[in-house]
Amino acid sequence: SGSKRCASVALSAVREGVSTGLFAGGGGPKNAGEFSLQNGLEVAGRSLGHMPRHGSREIFVIVGALSTCDPGDVLVDTLPRLLNAHVRVNCLAMCAEMHVCRKISETSGGVMGMALDGRHMKDLLHNFIAPPPALIKEQNETQLTCEFVLMGLPTRNTETLPTLVHATSAKGNGSVARNDKLL
Repeated sequence: SGSKRCASVALSAVREGVSTGLFAGGGGPKNAGEFSLQNGLEVAGRSLGHMPRHGSREIFVIVGALSTCDPGDVLVDTLPRLLNAHVRVNCLAMCAEMHVCRKISETSGGVMGMALDGRHMKDLLHNFIAPPPALIKEQNETQLTCEFVLMGLPTRNTETLPTLVHATSAKGNGSVARNDKLL
């Protein structure tokens, strides 16, 4: 619990074959219409475009549908774009496992799970609390690398000899003041 898994979480509701957009928490949309995996992945992938490259980019799909109604081929159109953006897709099925979800999860380095009951779903969800492993950046690389973010934090230097500081105000009265208040 000392590490924070997500800096921000957004949800995309997919119904009637259309991803209705992102919303933060609150009451969800009504359960109606057809599920479109492709539209949901497209919207989620676009929302990750502004995320920095040094962090992990992940999409977590919880599927409660038995089929997907997509405008195109998810594996040909959407998956290559997600792979180029280094996005990992994890899927959790609540009903039956769809082959397309498993294929996208495995190809992107994610995890596919299928909940057998409520307790099993809770266990599967808890598996996503720990941070994921680093992805291999290039196809020919064999070692995983971590990118560190350089931080510009000030350093405190101490000297063995005392240092004198003399400050005067523009008024020339010898006191350092701002807005007629002594500092």
